[in-house]
Amino acid sequence: EDVGEIDRLTFGGSVAKHTYGDGLSDTDALLHIRGESAKLSPEEIRNKIKTALEKRLPRGEVDAISVGRMAVTPVRMAPPSISVV
Repeated sequence: EDVGEIDRLTFGGSVAKHTYGDGLSDTDALLHIRGESAKLSPEEIRNKIKTALEKRLPRGEVDAISVGRMAVTPVRMAPPSISVV
């Protein structure tokens, strides 16, 4: 039990509106938690989510996972695409 009992996952932004672009858009998701973990502080929940992501995301696919005041964000630093004509 990394995060706790997950009640549901709700998507927002371009994913919810079906206006996302593959490889271009981020994903806004709200994780609804119930049970004992729901009694934890938001900061404790965010840190548990970060730890769970660090354990489960493939190494090399994510460069960092940042924890902010409102969100946990996996970051992928892709090299810029440059075309020479």
